[in-house]
Amino acid sequence: MATKARKKASARHRGNSTHVPAQSVPTGISGLDQILGGGFPSGRITVIRGASGTGKSIFALLYAMGDPKDDNKTVFATFDESPDTLSNYLTTWGTTKDVRFLDFRPDPEIMAVGGQMELGGLLVRIEHALKESGAKKLVLDAFDTLFDAFENKAQVRLDLFRVFDWCRKRGVTVVATTGEESDYRASTGVMDYAADCTILLDQRMDNGLMTRLLRVMKCRGRAHGTNEYPFLIDERGVSILPVTGTSMSGGGSEKRMSTGLKDLDGMLGGGIWLGSTVMISGHSGTGKSLLALSMAAAACRTGMKVLHISFEESPEQIVRDAKSAGIRLASHVKANKLRLFSRRSVEQGIEQHIILKLREVDEFGPDMVIFDPISALSDLGDSRTFKNMAIRLCHALKARGVTTVLTELLPDDAGSVSKLNVSSLVDSWIRLGRIERGGEMRRKIQIQKSRGAATSREIRELH
Repeated sequence: MATKARKKASARHRGNSTHVPAQSVPTGISGLDQILGGGFPSGRITVIRGASGTGKSIFALLYAMGDPKDDNKTVFATFDESPDTLSNYLTTWGTTKDVRFLDFRPDPEIMAVGGQMELGGLLVRIEHALKESGAKKLVLDAFDTLFDAFENKAQVRLDLFRVFDWCRKRGVTVVATTGEESDYRASTGVMDYAADCTILLDQRMDNGLMTRLLRVMKCRGRAHGTNEYPFLIDERGVSILPVTGTSMSGGGSEKRMSTGLKDLDGMLGGGIWLGSTVMISGHSGTGKSLLALSMAAAACRTGMKVLHISFEESPEQIVRDAKSAGIRLASHVKANKLRLFSRRSVEQGIEQHIILKLREVDEFGPDMVIFDPISALSDLGDSRTFKNMAIRLCHALKARGVTTVLTELLPDDAGSVSKLNVSSLVDSWIRLGRIERGGEMRRKIQIQKSRGAATSREIRELH
């Protein structure tokens, strides 16, 4: 029952399930439709601009490919890369059957700098391609390079308005990409004013890790996301996790699940709530990872699916170490009830971790997700950045109906105080520690809090 309920919740919150209004055209990118309030404005002009390497052409290609359910064809006019190169890019993510390429790259051997600009021939070719293919979508990729050879910027701006008005009258939905020059506003910066929607792409380096960011500068006639949204480009295309997609919902189940330890269930007032967030804090060697794996094994025994994400140990080491404490994981892995996913925290930026982990969740469909330890990501940014990440991640999982378990490694100089500043975010907080008694070092366990439950006030020994 828990798995069915979680699948329904997950389906409602995946980016590619966003409903696209009739006045919008799908962008082809998960999350971007949601940010734009439905997609690119239908029959209008959208400008995507950014410096080299920010992903403008990839955004344009994914729009051209479109949603599998969207049968609108596209004319893709390129002013920079060759059609063959772009076609090869497109086959990485899908098919080129509904995309017709037009090559408008200037020929440097016959071009004379200066002179008058004439767009009549360009418009004729585009109109012919639109009519012949029946396309209602048009891409003008690297459109600004067409203007580099002309010194009369006033004429350039007039011709720019002329092209855009020509497209609007024919009901064509246009996506035009342009670079981000130092003198952008003085040259083709008027594109921002002439367009109905403007999207700015950026990439920044922080502690040696690169993060790509998207911001909607304007989108006429509709409400849209106004924040900066991290996005990821990989072999699957572009992935975006909008903050608006992590609203406060879910986590209100009336059912509990066992931690795998009867006494701990009693301390928690009957176990942990399904769909809640649990944090296990403690110093190194206090048993955080094993306690989380005990919860994972208990969930698998009841038929649930568990995704375990480790930032410090390999899957083989996790199975071996758990076996030493009597926790048998191999059978659950073999039955595809438990998936062990390991990745070093320093390999990616904190935003990329969020996007990739939620992608794993949507693909595997777990009822429980364990992050061991979540504190490994705290070194990738300041405390505010980490807290924002934790809030978005936990709320996204709770909205999908997933039970989340976070382990926190306390520094040696932290005493018993959490350094993550997310204790108010979690529903249940289990604290582990060590005490010396009778010449022996013993482990202790206590419940700091558990919302909606009568918890034990005792501090007990953990074997």
